[in-house]
Amino acid sequence: IVSYYRKFTAIACVGRKPVWSVQTPEYDALIKFVATKREEAGVSQRRLSQMMGQSSNYIKFIEDGSRRLDLIEFLAIMQQLGCDPKKSLIALIEDLAQ
Repeated sequence: IVSYYRKFTAIACVGRKPVWSVQTPEYDALIKFVATKREEAGVSQRRLSQMMGQSSNYIKFIEDGSRRLDLIEFLAIMQQLGCDPKKSLIALIEDLAQ
């Protein structure tokens, strides 16, 4: 049974079977946190992607939910934006606790 607060998004197809990604309000808050920090730093999605050594759409895909963000990537993004990764993670956890 799927909880009401989860939305499912097909992110890829393997053969004929879709691969599903679960997005929760907490995950949405993570993505919003990253986007806000990026905007506060005055960095475009394309520029941050380049700073990360990734394709030009890397951050766009993370922010629009097409690509999942893992913890290591989150910390690297915060570092590239000039934020303290540890303090950023703590701030995110505190935001989620509210």
